[in-house]
Amino acid sequence: MTIESGMMPRPFGLFFQVRISGRVTGMSVRSLLIVDALPVVRAGYARLIESQHDLTLVAEAENRAEALQQVRRSRPDLVVLDWAEAQLDGIELIKEIHSECETCRILVVSSQQQPFYILRAMQCGANGFLSKGSQPDALLEAIREVASGRDHFSKEILILRAATMDRNGRHKSGLSLTDRELSVFRMVGEGRSCKEIAAALGVSGKTVETHRANIKAKLGISSFEALIATAARWEVCAHCSDFKKSQASPDGLCPAVCR
Repeated sequence: MTIESGMMPRPFGLFFQVRISGRVTGMSVRSLLIVDALPVVRAGYARLIESQHDLTLVAEAENRAEALQQVRRSRPDLVVLDWAEAQLDGIELIKEIHSECETCRILVVSSQQQPFYILRAMQCGANGFLSKGSQPDALLEAIREVASGRDHFSKEILILRAATMDRNGRHKSGLSLTDRELSVFRMVGEGRSCKEIAAALGVSGKTVETHRANIKAKLGISSFEALIATAARWEVCAHCSDFKKSQASPDGLCPAVCR
């Protein structure tokens, strides 16, 4: 078998002519960028991808700066990122990637599965989401599906997206929060103090207090204690089996255990 490499344009990836027994066939190869802070995780991705004839790993990144640099340099077909481990605000990175490369597709692979956050990622341009605990075959399926132009989200998330849309197709409830407010809300649910949130976001404590006040107003929450309780329930829902078994409520919390 001889392989003749060509640069014929295709919707995604390079195009190769593969000559088998005198017959030429086409194979589109998808190029991938992996964004994850953990070297062992990136090495695992690399081994899996290198074993596939239709996928090629063109770059790796461990943080936001490296990710954007590699997007500019490599122009990958698909970016696979973990927003929890890449020392970044994943929502902001998704928007920045699309700003640098409109054709890049994005698959989020993460252990953080809060419904609100996944929905916001969809709003900002993520094309798929997969739990980091998924099997390799499921990861390869998601990669191929997203790289080929289709979206990859669970049935539960699609149900929740429908539930959070009003009659005019606009998002309601918690999705009215800005990206920064959503980040603050998530950190409140994780039990972080005002000082810790400020340090993580690189802002002042007064700015965090303003964000918390805006969140309470938008969600109709009367006290800071109620905000903590609501954010904590939302955080717990990411790991709640009831969410997977039943239709989600419009606020992104599951209807039973987390209430």
